Amino acid sequence: MYIADKNFKPQLKIPKKGDKYYNTTDNKGINPCRKGDPTVKNLNVLCNCVGYEVARFNSETQEPKCIFFGSMNAKSFYAYALKWGLPTGQEPKVGACACWDGGKSKKGHVANVEEVDKKTGNCSLSSSGFEAYKFKLQKKCNKSNNYGMGASYKFLAFIYNPHIIELAEPVERDENVNQLKILKAKLRIRVQPSLNADILDFAEKDGIYNDLETCEADGYTWHKIAENNWLAEVNGYVELLPKIVFQVGDKVTFKELPDYFIITGFEDNNANVTMTTPTSNLNKID
Repeated sequence: MYIADKNFKPQLKIPKKGDKYYNTTDNKGINPCRKGDPTVKNLNVLCNCVGYEVARFNSETQEPKCIFFGSMNAKSFYAYALKWGLPTGQEPKVGACACWDGGKSKKGHVANVEEVDKKTGNCSLSSSGFEAYKFKLQKKCNKSNNYGMGASYKFLAFIYNPHIIELAEPVERDENVNQLKILKAKLRIRVQPSLNADILDFAEKDGIYNDLETCEADGYTWHKIAENNWLAEVNGYVELLPKIVFQVGDKVTFKELPDYFIITGFEDNNANVTMTTPTSNLNKID
């Protein structure tokens, strides 16, 4: 298991020769794909984007064999992911497989996300190319430049590696959703709601996290703060911040005004006070 932005190691140059993931089974490797063209000695699935990505994606699992994908056209990776329940999306994340459809005349392309700049949205992609190149690292790839591919290629999706987990980050207070605040340091974030589950990190003291789901286990109420991110409601460590629910008859103030008003009704999420306003602009008076 890797944690994004913590112990994930990007592939920024060609893999070391003899790496079992990048060699076929008849060359002391575990890769199920065909040999590359031209074939690279002791990395014999190169040059080929499919062989490379099968190796790169599976190497991140740290499994002794390739458990994801196989010998297929590059554009088929996306259909494979949907069939077998691998998470997909349009946002680049480290360790993800980027997948394109090449249209009728081409078989598509796949590459691996090695770095992501969350401020700019740019990412770095590593890949190999059939009858073209053994290894390439493309930087500053983003949606506007089709993630480094020509216009004839249609970007399908990023396929996220389930063995790479993104650590939840604190967010701003939002009264429209359930949240919680961490009151003390050293509260562990685990991958599952269990005291026996792997520890990802510690929650940030004074940080606010979205409270997405709860369950009971091992004598604690557990809170899901992101995918594969759970923390236990330990007494004195967590303050629950439930979303604000407005009802007819509540006293409220506008966030920018001191005078209070009475809610007389609703239309959609707009409260009828002296004027119609979104409830997100109101403060509730207890």
